[in-house]
Amino acid sequence: MKKLFPVFLVTSVLTSLSAAGCGNLASTDHLQGRVGFVVGPEQQIILRVNPCGLNINEIRISGGAEQMGDYTANPTYLILHSPEQHPEPFDLDLGQIDSPWTMASGQGLPENPGKVLLVTAGIQDEIDRTGQTSAYVGDIWEVPPGMVQVGIYSEERQLITEEEFLRCT
Repeated sequence: MKKLFPVFLVTSVLTSLSAAGCGNLASTDHLQGRVGFVVGPEQQIILRVNPCGLNINEIRISGGAEQMGDYTANPTYLILHSPEQHPEPFDLDLGQIDSPWTMASGQGLPENPGKVLLVTAGIQDEIDRTGQTSAYVGDIWEVPPGMVQVGIYSEERQLITEEEFLRCT
């Protein structure tokens, strides 16, 4: 048994370092709140954010991985910053970014209904963030009133009520 312990320890450490090195370390220690999508009254995409007390001042929206030469990269659609902290729930019209939010970088949202949007909100230059939400652009347009889209996979609940979205657990 003594011989197995060092092998187990080394394997555990290498696995942890490997996961952390590629940016896929699955830890929920710094996750709080949630983000989702709704359709606004003028048929625009609205990002709904429930920080659950997290002082949000950065929003990142990227796309699904695309082949780019020898590697796969996620395109950056929008990175938004605010000089103010936002610890309370808020909505953001992604078609018309208003003060205090400004676009730090990105190419804008895709119009293709088959494109995936991956979004998180958090504190700029820190690891504290909401959990990531993903949605197909085309699916967002079909979100019924009173519901929020928070995922695209069948294992997850895609649509939840606004009341459930605002609940902090």
